[in-house]
Amino acid sequence: MGFSLPAVTPPPSNSRTFTDVTPDNVFYDVVETAAARGLISGYTCGGVNPQTGSAEPCDTAARPYYRSSNFVTRGQITKIVVIGANWVRIHPATPRFNDVGLNSVFYPFVETAVCHGILSGYSDGTFRTGNNAARGQISKIVFLAVTSTAVCDSAR
Repeated sequence: MGFSLPAVTPPPSNSRTFTDVTPDNVFYDVVETAAARGLISGYTCGGVNPQTGSAEPCDTAARPYYRSSNFVTRGQITKIVVIGANWVRIHPATPRFNDVGLNSVFYPFVETAVCHGILSGYSDGTFRTGNNAARGQISKIVFLAVTSTAVCDSAR
């Protein structure tokens, strides 16, 4: 089950991807695999984590931060799943949702995921990419993505 993505051997500690995910972190192997597969990325060092208020200074390699304890947004989980499923991203001329426009970084991921039938928006016509994804929503999205046989009509 899953997307059949092989694990990636994590790099040595000095060449790890993220400042805040070290080899002793319980998520190190999966975070490094997800980063190597292009499923996730990080946040530029030198800023402040908006969820915790903690400063994120740059280390000597200026590695980004992953923020593995932060919540994930609906837009982020959609992007992760679409990339993980290796679905061709679609770009319909007309957006399905009034809050995910053509210029949104999440536009092709949301449109593709909806086309594949793994998620939907709200009754008011919004998707709310910036809202935190609830555990139930994440479970549904991942389950449907790995089990669905729906064929997406990219002409939608």
